[in-house]
Amino acid sequence: MDGFNVILNSNGESLGHPDISSLVKSSRYLSLTADMASTLISLGLLLSFITAAALDSYNVDPGSVSVSGLSSDGFMAAQLGIAYSDVLKIGVRGIRRRTV
Repeated sequence: MDGFNVILNSNGESLGHPDISSLVKSSRYLSLTADMASTLISLGLLLSFITAAALDSYNVDPGSVSVSGLSSDGFMAAQLGIAYSDVLKIGVRGIRRRTV
């Protein structure tokens, strides 16, 4: 196969990209047309309901979403639950139902 097998975008927080929707759309297009895997890695700190709804329109598999932290025993998960309780309470299904 000619061309690229892997494209790596590592310019910091992916959600800080000025047009994250376009980045995801291009990545998704390559996944479907060039038989390439597409992965978006983010700290999630810039995630908003509007961004989540836009990204959800690309049919992200909720089973492939992972929340991890710096420590074991759920400490980081507990901290995320406090810091982002409004987002985590709603979850993926709630974001899909929410009108933006």
